[in-house]
Amino acid sequence: MSKPVIVIVDDEPMVTDTLKNLIELLMDIKAVTYNNPQEALSYIKSDVADILVTDFLMPQMNGLQLLKSSRDAKGELPVIILTGYHNSEELEDLPERMSGVQVMFKPWSTQVLVDQIKQMIESRGVGKSVQPA
Repeated sequence: MSKPVIVIVDDEPMVTDTLKNLIELLMDIKAVTYNNPQEALSYIKSDVADILVTDFLMPQMNGLQLLKSSRDAKGELPVIILTGYHNSEELEDLPERMSGVQVMFKPWSTQVLVDQIKQMIESRGVGKSVQPA
């Protein structure tokens, strides 16, 4: 069985590099990173993506716009939005309005992030044997 693919998008390379290393160290998952949301969307449209983890505020396109465009292309793609903006009205009740979407506030808990990714993968029926690496 092939590894699940997680697409990580943040305009700061240090964040995408850290998340990629963390996820690939702790889980049997392939992580693909982008610092430009437009490039990430092109990948999502043309290749396999099982989960999208994206920053909320980025130049060119914010995380909600990327979420909506990704779902237009791939259906109910599970999405985790990472944000440092705790008072955003746009994100306030997003998980209740859209299924398969979670909002995590920076700084996030590594264990909570890993658990959420595992749950999303299992609910999608991809990589049923996702175990810590």
